[in-house]
Amino acid sequence: MQILQRILPYFIGLLTLLALSYAISSPEHEGKVITGSDTIQSSAKIKQIMDYQEKNGERSYWNPAQFGGSPIYLLKLGQEKSALHAVNQTLRNAMTRVWYHFFIT
Repeated sequence: MQILQRILPYFIGLLTLLALSYAISSPEHEGKVITGSDTIQSSAKIKQIMDYQEKNGERSYWNPAQFGGSPIYLLKLGQEKSALHAVNQTLRNAMTRVWYHFFIT
């Protein structure tokens, strides 16, 4: 009984933190997503790369439409599959999005 009394405050604290994290992330449980401006801008930059690749059959590493021309090799290099990618996909599929981010951080 004494052990239970010593553990109870920690258990209550843990439950409180879990309840708060669930409450804070409740919009995500409803399917709402915050779209950042960097995501929108990068998809616009990638469109020109994809159009060039479809037309010419090769990758472009330069975007003349951006200010002064800009190297874009960091935006779209293609996706290399690796063992770490498989582990990441398994974790994403096994957990809900909120718990996945909670686990990763």
